[in-house]
Amino acid sequence: MKLIQLNFKKYLCLLGFIIVVSACVEEINFENEAFDYVLIIDATLTNEVKHHHIYINRAHRFEEEGPNKVTGATVQVLTGSATYTFEEEASGVYTSVEAFSAQSNVDYELRVTTKNGRVYASTKTQLTTNTQIDDLYAVRETNDDGVNGISIYVDSYDPSNTSKFYRYEFEETFRVVAPDWRNQDAYIVSDVYPECVVALEPRSEDKITCYRTDPSNSLNLTSTKSLTEDRVSKHLVRFLSSDSYQISHRYSIEATQYVQTESAYNYFEVLNEFNEEGSVFSQIQAGYIGGNISSETNPSEKIVGFFEVSAVSKKRIFFNYTDFYQGEPLPPYAVPCERAAPDLFGIPHSYECGPIMNIIKNNAMVYLKDNKGEFPIGGPYIMVPRACGDCTAIGETIIPDFWTE
Repeated sequence: MKLIQLNFKKYLCLLGFIIVVSACVEEINFENEAFDYVLIIDATLTNEVKHHHIYINRAHRFEEEGPNKVTGATVQVLTGSATYTFEEEASGVYTSVEAFSAQSNVDYELRVTTKNGRVYASTKTQLTTNTQIDDLYAVRETNDDGVNGISIYVDSYDPSNTSKFYRYEFEETFRVVAPDWRNQDAYIVSDVYPECVVALEPRSEDKITCYRTDPSNSLNLTSTKSLTEDRVSKHLVRFLSSDSYQISHRYSIEATQYVQTESAYNYFEVLNEFNEEGSVFSQIQAGYIGGNISSETNPSEKIVGFFEVSAVSKKRIFFNYTDFYQGEPLPPYAVPCERAAPDLFGIPHSYECGPIMNIIKNNAMVYLKDNKGEFPIGGPYIMVPRACGDCTAIGETIIPDFWTE
């Protein structure tokens, strides 16, 4: 089984900059050539009933901030008997007007018409085999780099032997408990010198425990093409070291398995090759990464992107830190909880109030306890970074609908 793991942030940057490769690589001098604002299309339909999204941008130079969003386009997905229209939800983001799911044995074609009248179309593609995740499980172990932690694996099997190409993503959710929460916090009574006055007021208790959800930032590919059976066994989806604050209390991960076509797999495999060669950010490249989308207006125009129709399977697990590290100290918190006693007054003869005023205004630190000599030179209160006493600096107090104890 061949494993490919591509950093997704670099992937996005790769699509956002100038990219190359078809059969060969041809160097180009960007000092002498005009920059080519290549069209970039990211489109995946699945067999989930939902509003699907299609992302359209143009490449940008390194010195430019972020991708150039393509607005005002007409976006449709066509079948022999239906047309699904996508409306622009945000700049460069097009969402299907109606919720729908991709069906087996149906040809799907993406068509995009930009506001300048250029037409782009994908090759027709069908939904891949609907293969389920059989198991998702966590194991405490030491990885190949000698780091102790929790490995999260997936197993899958297609008895029809027709899936063969897989892509994995995950979404992790974890509980955050503020270690230095207090039921009081500082507020400003007056910040006009010489009346520099702060006081304490009650705090809400809903800022002790929060929940945070983060998506994966990598593309994780594997293939069973070279195996005698179409079985994914103990494939690594996520590794968290024992020092990861995400697993300090209760942790959940949902893995998503996309069954890909061989051409889609090869497309992402090429991206991985550029990532490994360190040329992801190189501007001395020419051409493009060949996908399955082309221009009907100008067949020679370079397009970057792929239109996928993938069957997906999802599975979620939960575990507590104590399930694997009974009696062991918790991992370091998300931020260092260093204490300070910000001054109430500014430096002598400055005739202004001290830094505690801006700290409170900017909600940068929160009250921990009174300063009773622990900081001889300092203000009346000992304070800690906001995240240490207010979990909403990291997550949200609303418990996710799927959460279980």
